[in-house]
Amino acid sequence: MTNTQFSKPLIYMLIGSAVILALSLGVRHAFGLYLVPMSHEYGWGHNVFSLAIAMAKPDLGCSPTCNRCNYR
Repeated sequence: MTNTQFSKPLIYMLIGSAVILALSLGVRHAFGLYLVPMSHEYGWGHNVFSLAIAMAKPDLGCSPTCNRCNYR
């Protein structure tokens, strides 16, 4: 096995990419923090909340494509 050294700009780019990815995914996955308080507050079951999130996920995936088509 060879000893491979990575350049500093590559390391910085990888760390920056990981931070950006963690922040962007954290926004979508933070809905789990609100599951228990909202379920108790409104008397909803977990199935209602998970259905709402499941219906929002395709919209999150399609919105960049649709917005790009509108600007042409």
